Amino acid sequence: MVAHRSGGSAQARIVEIVPTPPLSQNARAAYLLADQITQGRRYRSFALVNTAMLGNGYWQYYMTLLTAPAEIFPQALPLMTEVWQSWSISQGEMNRRTAQAMLTMQETNRIMQSTAEGRRTT
Repeated sequence: MVAHRSGGSAQARIVEIVPTPPLSQNARAAYLLADQITQGRRYRSFALVNTAMLGNGYWQYYMTLLTAPAEIFPQALPLMTEVWQSWSISQGEMNRRTAQAMLTMQETNRIMQSTAEGRRTT
């Protein structure tokens, strides 16, 4: 995969995927190990990716990752993992945020439908 932005470019390659229990309902999750080249420099990343179907055609994407230059990644990973594991979000908070996002999307959908209906009647 190659992405271009502001005259620079990035290339990424997934090295390994390991499925893991999802973080939320109706979801799938996996740990990824990936290599990338950004502006000529090599990096390695370890990521947790979670996707979930929210209903009504909406879905959620969540990712958290650890990235370091490839040459120091093996030495940096233990400390990065320790810092990463020191922070967490409770399942209750994840559910609350998902429910709030769904309500916001439903309200936006109602506004859009109302606008469309108003245009049809004028």
